[in-house]
Amino acid sequence: MTVSRRWLLLLVPLSVIRGQSRPANGVGVTLRTVSSSLDFPVYLTAAPSDPRLFVVEKGGRVRVIKNGQLLPTPWRQLRLGHV
Repeated sequence: MTVSRRWLLLLVPLSVIRGQSRPANGVGVTLRTVSSSLDFPVYLTAAPSDPRLFVVEKGGRVRVIKNGQLLPTPWRQLRLGHV
């Protein structure tokens, strides 16, 4: 599967969506678009007990998705050195 550089897809277990503890077929993954306004997302994470999603874009910009909306101001700009 190829993911466009401008789309961020979130994998959500089907059991969470269906309210089941285990999917019937043993494969419980679905894709959901959470933002189409990112520039080459490379990493997605969330802090415990925090509903926000933190997305790192290529180049080091960290963006925040809050309540399903991409916030206009980046959270951080990471400095990326050469290895």
